[in-house]
Amino acid sequence: RNQKIRIILLGGRIAHEGLVTEVMAFDVYNHKWQNLTQLPNRIQNHCVCTIGNFLYVLGGEIEDMQSDPKSPIMKVTNKVHRYDPRFNKWIEITGMLEKRCQFSCCILENAIIAIGGQTEDKKLHSSVEIYDISEDRWTKLHDLPCKVHGHAGAICKNTIYIS
Repeated sequence: RNQKIRIILLGGRIAHEGLVTEVMAFDVYNHKWQNLTQLPNRIQNHCVCTIGNFLYVLGGEIEDMQSDPKSPIMKVTNKVHRYDPRFNKWIEITGMLEKRCQFSCCILENAIIAIGGQTEDKKLHSSVEIYDISEDRWTKLHDLPCKVHGHAGAICKNTIYIS
């Protein structure tokens, strides 16, 4: 797999242009941006993580393709896509148990953990779920003691911190 150190920019909204599908990489050695690929969907308020040089894009709000592109209707999703840079290929894997946007995700012991977020009808989540890569399965964990969205998360010494 590719071992270059890069900063990857994907999804989101650009002012006065709308949602983007481009995935771009910044090479920290030659200081240049390059286009890598296209996302499967126009997406915002999603999460991104990597395991084993695979890139995972989780949840977020995707553009309803039936809506007017000038004022798109956004739908919260539970979809998860995995990108393999060796073959420049996206695959959709098992979706999260809950639809969520504005949440955090982290990697702990080779598993993806999705925490909190917001639903399509603007309700907040206290739910936490974990994805077992080898089993391609999401499992519900204990809820947080409060509902959170738009928060940050980090890991240090096998402890997840949510702010």
